[in-house]
Amino acid sequence: MIHLLIADQHTLMRSGMRRLLSDESDLTVVAEAGRIEQVLATIRLGKVDVLLMDVNLPGMDSVEATRRILRMNDEMKIVVLGGYASGPYPVHLFKVGIAGYLTKASSGEEMIACIRK
Repeated sequence: MIHLLIADQHTLMRSGMRRLLSDESDLTVVAEAGRIEQVLATIRLGKVDVLLMDVNLPGMDSVEATRRILRMNDEMKIVVLGGYASGPYPVHLFKVGIAGYLTKASSGEEMIACIRK
């Protein structure tokens, strides 16, 4: 079972991702967060295998957030959801340790495949 934390500032996005993932028997959403502080608190409390994190999550720059999260749990995989497929920002995120980057235009099947990989 893969335990997921969905982190997006928009409730509608979190709800949509949760609903999409609910049909997958090997994936379970253990928590949602709307700010980076909530992400950090959730990681401290329990088991999260994969973090789906909005690139613009309030509370901290996503590069610094990635560094902190991976210092707390270096086995966790972080998949960042952003608006742009190219440019320097995704490259910076990969350099600090994210496992995957998807644009918000990606399909649900692509997101699920990325989580499993």
